[in-house]
Amino acid sequence: MTLHEKIEGIASKINRLVEEKQRLRSENDKLQQEIKNLRSTISQNEEMVTSLKVQLGKTQGALDHKQANDPEESKQLRKKFDKYIEELDKCIEWLENT
Repeated sequence: MTLHEKIEGIASKINRLVEEKQRLRSENDKLQQEIKNLRSTISQNEEMVTSLKVQLGKTQGALDHKQANDPEESKQLRKKFDKYIEELDKCIEWLENT
């Protein structure tokens, strides 16, 4: 193997390394963006869970207050309460699976 052939072999290997580096950098950039998007989604879902907890607390308080006064309204509030619990459970399940 001549010196020229050795140099060409080294240059070829360098070119492959440069291409691999560019590919990995591009993949890394995509993954970083995906992480950013997922963190944003998690943050939004955590805000939704917090909001639902507040709504749940308000509904529970109203339900407790109305339960003694109006049985029909109590049933309606209980349905809302159950709906909030269901939504909260879905959000928590989603967060656990993310």
